[in-house]
Amino acid sequence: MKVKKKTKKRRTTIKLLFKAEAKNKLDIYTKLAEGEISGLMRVEKVDSYVVLVKDVILLPQSSSGSETELDQESLMQFIEGEIAANRNVDDLKGWWHSHDEMGVFWSNTDTDTMATLGCEWMVSIVTNKKKEYKARLDIYNPFKLFLDDLEVETEVPGLSQLEQELQLEIDDKVKKQTYLSPTNNSDDAWDRSYNNYNKFWDVSEIYSKHKWEKMVCSNNHCGYLKYVKKSKVVEGQKCPTCHAQVMTWDDYQDYSEMNDDERLA
Repeated sequence: MKVKKKTKKRRTTIKLLFKAEAKNKLDIYTKLAEGEISGLMRVEKVDSYVVLVKDVILLPQSSSGSETELDQESLMQFIEGEIAANRNVDDLKGWWHSHDEMGVFWSNTDTDTMATLGCEWMVSIVTNKKKEYKARLDIYNPFKLFLDDLEVETEVPGLSQLEQELQLEIDDKVKKQTYLSPTNNSDDAWDRSYNNYNKFWDVSEIYSKHKWEKMVCSNNHCGYLKYVKKSKVVEGQKCPTCHAQVMTWDDYQDYSEMNDDERLA
């Protein structure tokens, strides 16, 4: 029996993929502007089906509730300034504008603009305050044609470089604590210091090195534990929790092995 091989579905549409920060700029410019607004986009061809929008640029312009027009002199000054600063201008192949509260469509003015802005190819997008989008790709050479209604997506942001560096530092310097739940009769319970969350961590060796004495309650159901300097150990102290006798850990080990008559003697 022949097994039919699964073929990978090939993408047939072109996608306009925004970097998260660029998409936020586009939406905020549109939201805050009174009337229509427009500008350029820095874009990059990722592969045969994806164009990445790296940045959204706002330039001087005249605007109203129904149209926007880039100032040509300011546009040329911007490009000249980028060249003078040795910044790339080959990626300025994107044009964006808003329709304020109206729907997203290509007006005759939009079509005329897209016919004159590009040189090799260009992507355009129109949006509005409802965050609706319409995008297209215009190709100017060797033939003039366009592809409309491109997919519009936003790149899921990953960890920033700083975040990655700090995560590595945390992984290196911060060790996860393994907690144990003690039982009343467990020797291990007495070997660990107690806090308000009923969690235990081993500190016996540290206190021993610094000449501290571990004091425990003779009532093994109490759980009282305290470290005091060996020079300040006082015999006959009562437990503040259950009022039983408090003793050193060594004394408690001997005490726990006694029967009731030996304890009362």
